Amino acid sequence: MKQGEQSYLKIKFNKHPFAFIIVALCLALAMLLAPLTTASCGTKQREPEATALARLRSLMRGGIIPAEDVVARIETEQAGTRAGALARIIHARVKEAKNDVNGAVALLDSSDIRRSTVIGDYASFTRAALLEKVNRRVEARALFEQLARDYPSSLVARDALLRASSIALQDGAAAAVPLFVKTLTDADDPSALILAAKAYEATGDSTRSLAAYRRLYFYAPASSQATEAASALVRLNSTLAPASSDEAITRADKLFDAKRYGDAV
Repeated sequence: MKQGEQSYLKIKFNKHPFAFIIVALCLALAMLLAPLTTASCGTKQREPEATALARLRSLMRGGIIPAEDVVARIETEQAGTRAGALARIIHARVKEAKNDVNGAVALLDSSDIRRSTVIGDYASFTRAALLEKVNRRVEARALFEQLARDYPSSLVARDALLRASSIALQDGAAAAVPLFVKTLTDADDPSALILAAKAYEATGDSTRSLAAYRRLYFYAPASSQATEAASALVRLNSTLAPASSDEAITRADKLFDAKRYGDAV
């Protein structure tokens, strides 16, 4: 998804795999409909697609799951166009609502979606999340990793890296995690730091594990993960006292910025 469109979509991914893509899809339809309708006045070939986009937008109103045959018909009739690709995404949503997750996964594996729409990143993320949901974890991890490589500036790139790392950690591939999340840990992302710390601990690298836990505790102290880091440091017989003035000042400043004045003292 392009940078200008991303600002509309700063939402947190929740338990529903289609949480991101439904919002992105509605935005894409709204953006495409006006120019195509205008063009149809002078270009006959565009009129069917403009009509299809209008129908798709109507079908999406109110969060109602449309009839599968209606969406499938638009998808077939508009094959190779943006309208057809967007209809395919809606079709996948219909499949998922009917608990046909594998059917939804198959529909989202489409070069048309990647080529013809601006929400290929969201489609890939949704597909990976669905793969994880049906325990196709190797495929899910690979797709999350590919998404992060192909769409590094996407709003879902961070979540994709974290999801890939979480799967790797759970599936005995902890050694791969620190590299996955390096760009995030370099920015003191608390979710990435906790994954890196656990990965180092799982591979027996106590020095790097302690370093990651300490980095989290002192440089992301207002995060929920900082509490877990504090417990881990105690468990690993380390101290919660700052080892440098930079650690002390950074922790105090960030707690103060979070309005946790008592903890900042």
